Amino acid sequence: GLLPSSWLLENALNLGSLIEILVLSLALAYRINELKQKDLVSQQQLIEQKEQLNAELQQRVETKTRELQNLADKLERESITDALTGLLNRRTFYPKLESELRRLQREPTQTLCLTLLDLDHFKALNDHYGHPAGDRVLENVSDLLQLHWKRSGDAVFRVGGEEFAILFYTRNLHTVSERLEAFRQALKTIPLPISPPPADGVPTQLTASLGVGLVSALYSLSPDELYAMADRALYSGKDRGRDCIHYCSATDRTPRPRLEHL
Repeated sequence: GLLPSSWLLENALNLGSLIEILVLSLALAYRINELKQKDLVSQQQLIEQKEQLNAELQQRVETKTRELQNLADKLERESITDALTGLLNRRTFYPKLESELRRLQREPTQTLCLTLLDLDHFKALNDHYGHPAGDRVLENVSDLLQLHWKRSGDAVFRVGGEEFAILFYTRNLHTVSERLEAFRQALKTIPLPISPPPADGVPTQLTASLGVGLVSALYSLSPDELYAMADRALYSGKDRGRDCIHYCSATDRTPRPRLEHL
């Protein structure tokens, strides 16, 4: 009864409750909005973390893929190359010879030359100076072969202990003898060990016997036949005193089957 009666006073409690509800609603809405913002931030952080993890995983996959590819390439190289000299090995010789003979039929102006090279008296040299010294000589021979036969279409193989094979094309047979003779002379410049002093039968200069088989597209030879030609030429050279180049053409094809031993 202290204040005059009015609608405001009569409903003051309800109005207070309404204001309280409104304030609480605003506070709740603010809190909800704050939680939503935090949730959005958390979701964004999760998305960023996921993207970062995916990027790291992709990088690891790419790195591992490169490592596996490098390993596969290394194993492939090791399977077709000689471990000591780095030349193509005898495992690849026959398939290469076979493919080049097929290619020859499409190159009527070309002559395919297969040269077998055998170092003279290498066993005596290897036994006298030791296998490490012998290996160094073989490595030097390999380097010289790759220096002289580096044109497109040239291929050099190590097909035995001290036996090598050279496969190349030519349009001029005179060029064949020039290239082979230049190599034969260069071979003599490879230094040999000087200790211990050479004994009887041990060479003081590195030489080689070379047998050359020549075939053009006019003749259809098998790999065995071409190999037999070069092999026969090689042994003819050895019978004539070594340190020489001996030739055999496709007109003479008496077989000497050594290719299966490769």
